Amino acid sequence: MDVNDLKAWPEIAQLRDVSGLASYTTHFDLPATWSAAHGVTLTLGEVFDSFTVTVNGQAVAIDQISAEADAGPYLKAGANTLTVRVATTLNNRLASLDPDVASRGIVQPYGLIGPVRLVPYGQTTVWK
Repeated sequence: MDVNDLKAWPEIAQLRDVSGLASYTTHFDLPATWSAAHGVTLTLGEVFDSFTVTVNGQAVAIDQISAEADAGPYLKAGANTLTVRVATTLNNRLASLDPDVASRGIVQPYGLIGPVRLVPYGQTTVWK
């Protein structure tokens, strides 16, 4: 399934009662003047539950609490690819199957909700 906007899974009819893994991928270009000397912080915004990040196929160490990482060393001039993989708990699926779980009334906002940003060091410009 392709979804073009970032939102919590319960807000997407087909994903309301789903638990599992999801991959979010985007492609973007950086100017020809970009070099490894440039620094940029990747911020994912809100992400629920655990997640991994790759930039141009390379695993990026990212803080699971702040959802931020130094992405500068992984970027290059021209075409770049960012992939975020999110793994959820079983809560939402179990709530659709088990009345005891459903009676707790807890629906978790799974997924990559964002906003996702690349923020160059020392600049206020934000690439979305």
